[in-house]
Amino acid sequence: MPNNIIQQAVYADPENMNEPSLTWPGNLGCRFTVSVPFQVTATGPVADSGASKSYQIVRTDSGMGVSPTRGMVAWWKNKATYLVTTDQLGALNRNSVAGIFKNSVTSGNHTAIQFGGPAYVQVTLASVGAVVSGDSLIPSAADNGRADRVAAGTAVTYTKIGTADGTVAATNLILATLQLPALETT
Repeated sequence: MPNNIIQQAVYADPENMNEPSLTWPGNLGCRFTVSVPFQVTATGPVADSGASKSYQIVRTDSGMGVSPTRGMVAWWKNKATYLVTTDQLGALNRNSVAGIFKNSVTSGNHTAIQFGGPAYVQVTLASVGAVVSGDSLIPSAADNGRADRVAAGTAVTYTKIGTADGTVAATNLILATLQLPALETT
């Protein structure tokens, strides 16, 4: 269990973390925020740099049917052990969204998921042509690791992942401002 302090030291690149074991096991579960400098040559059509991003170090489920890739939705499988999955049927429930994967991760490894700030999120094929800036993103009911859209101005009945900040780019990714709730272990 991590220490209960505001900002614990983290020695990892949260955008590319894919570790079989943690050098500092006490970092598991650690939540931290970093300010990302603006990058002129950012990945994707719209820069997701130049803002604060919030992350949490977690362990991925070794039995996931779909291995995590950039922008996939992470669900809590076990909050007490900081275990996440891409399989919503293996999660605690559809509303137990943990964050967004930042890179490809080997199942069973440790990584940092993003829960606040700008991030690219994978959307379902059904949402690709319809999602626009201002739409809400919620966890998909049928597509592992992806988000569905709820039109702007419509009440959201599931955990809101974030708000779309543009249109869908290549590989079904959309830039969104993440708005995930804080982890509650009770």
